[in-house]
Amino acid sequence: MSGPENSHRPPRKDCSYNGQELEQILPYKDMFKKGTKPERLLIMKSQILPAMFNYWASIGKDPQSEAESRDWAQSLSGWCANNWQMSQGAGRKSNSWKPKCTDLIWRDREQDVMKEVARVLGHEMVTTQAPRFLGARQTALSRILACQTAAERTALDAEVKRISREGNPEEIKRRLAGKFHKKRVHQAMQDQYREIGLSSIVIAAYTREDGKLVVDAYDCISELTGVALPSFEQMYSNEMLTMKASLLKYLLAIRAKQIQGATTIGATVNAEGPKVALTYTAAGFPILPRPMSTRGWKKDHWETLFMDYMGCHYKLATGGKSSHPPYGDIQQQQMTFIENKYLPRNMKIAQARNLKQDQIVMIFEYIGQRQEIHGPVQAFRFKSILKRTDKGKEILAARYPDADADPDPDPEHHRNADAESEGQQNHGATANPRGRPTRGKKVARASRPDDADADAEPEREPEPDASADAERGNTPEAAYVLVEQDVANQMQTVGLQIPNPCNGPADGSPQYAIPRDIYETFLQQTTTS
Repeated sequence: MSGPENSHRPPRKDCSYNGQELEQILPYKDMFKKGTKPERLLIMKSQILPAMFNYWASIGKDPQSEAESRDWAQSLSGWCANNWQMSQGAGRKSNSWKPKCTDLIWRDREQDVMKEVARVLGHEMVTTQAPRFLGARQTALSRILACQTAAERTALDAEVKRISREGNPEEIKRRLAGKFHKKRVHQAMQDQYREIGLSSIVIAAYTREDGKLVVDAYDCISELTGVALPSFEQMYSNEMLTMKASLLKYLLAIRAKQIQGATTIGATVNAEGPKVALTYTAAGFPILPRPMSTRGWKKDHWETLFMDYMGCHYKLATGGKSSHPPYGDIQQQQMTFIENKYLPRNMKIAQARNLKQDQIVMIFEYIGQRQEIHGPVQAFRFKSILKRTDKGKEILAARYPDADADPDPDPEHHRNADAESEGQQNHGATANPRGRPTRGKKVARASRPDDADADAEPEREPEPDASADAERGNTPEAAYVLVEQDVANQMQTVGLQIPNPCNGPADGSPQYAIPRDIYETFLQQTTTS
């Protein structure tokens, strides 16, 4: 190994550096051994190399050229890497898995990445099938990562740590398992055998993208040992079949417990901290305790409750495939994923860490009041879900387990149907005090007991039963009349209570679903006056 000779003491035969040289770098030995690869490189560049080169300069042994200096540095780096190996022994090995920052950016900000890819390729719009897409996507991800603010980078690092601790979203696990389950298990078995001579038979299970459990056996002992024998599974087929059946039965029991709510989820930050448990209906819908004991809560408590509740609903909406709502896509087109009636007016949904505490509190106060009026099944719902494929993303209708309970979750369908009905039946309109017709909401008669109970309190917050039932088509025929803002103002001036608007901010001017008996009382008062 190249390096300057030292006149003070000849080097030992079994060591490339003498005692005085080693004294310069030994203080960094423990730090170097315990560090990760990036940390070891930093220690080498910022501490070990400067210490050694400063010592050589002090004794007048400077490198004669830049090439010689580079050789000495490479020699010292190689010596330290070979002699001061990382402290983690074979018994403590792990794959140290953690997601990449760029993977999370692609998952949460796909539309922004696609726009940047288009700029990289010089096109207005691109798809994932575009030529040179993968290289351009990596460039786009690097640009977005480099342009992040300090706060955005801190939040991204926190998300990386959270996923490293909790694992990938369910849909990502399923997709990766379908592609790599055999390769991962066989590679692990080969590494263990080659390193410590460990022979193993693995019986493992994974969930396919369609939600079905698969139990498989992995055996490569004869291959690794080089002995021409049938596989273990072939020689002991009955025993292996019994073991696989037992594992499948056990995992199905776990899945049943999760769906039926035998275990509770909730905002539990630590064993001593404040917590609230979510219980379940028989179909798996989460139930908020009323009232909730949230005294002493901080934002992280509310964030955990928010993630648990929304994750549970999204898991129901996807048929158990994913418990991670696509918040980035929801922010872009919220009305596509969530109907306005399920959220406070003008409330925008985002990841819990991007919401203020008072916003999360307002959301749960609203959902809690809806739960009291409509029950936990209709307290909150996702309208649509996102399916990711190799060709891109696809928005599908939510698949809740009680799909028959709300046969037409799209209020726009009801509005269109009402417009057609209004054109065919002019008697569905009622004259208002100014002589303009006000549309009567023609709907079907209630067919479920919970709807009849809801009709008893049409003006109760956070949203009147009138609007919710009118959109679902569960009120008695012509039980409500839709009025515009000016009529609603007149009704308030005579002391009548007006419910919240039954349409959203993107649906035009506010409209109010007024119970017909109250509206007729108002007409009589204005006529007699």
